[in-house]
Amino acid sequence: MVSAWPMKIWTCKVGFVNRIPPGADLPMRLAVANAYRNVTGVAPSFQFSGWDDSLTEAERAVVEDRLPSTRLILRELDAEITRLMTYRESVRRTGNL
Repeated sequence: MVSAWPMKIWTCKVGFVNRIPPGADLPMRLAVANAYRNVTGVAPSFQFSGWDDSLTEAERAVVEDRLPSTRLILRELDAEITRLMTYRESVRRTGNL
């Protein structure tokens, strides 16, 4: 159970590769959990990972050494607002978080 909000959550995106060998998630998860424990002195309460993430327009612009596209950033924000509004409506309708 998460006890206090807001909390500090470390995130990291690493890439990129075109093909992933079977079982490639486990060594990455173990390495991150061990590093987290070494840095903070406690085991992580949770860990989400996977090979299906993507870069935001701002992140891609940094990788590609260019200015980000305002149009694409606004599109991303619009999609996130729509997602949150849909979630809020679902919570109101069902009462389930």
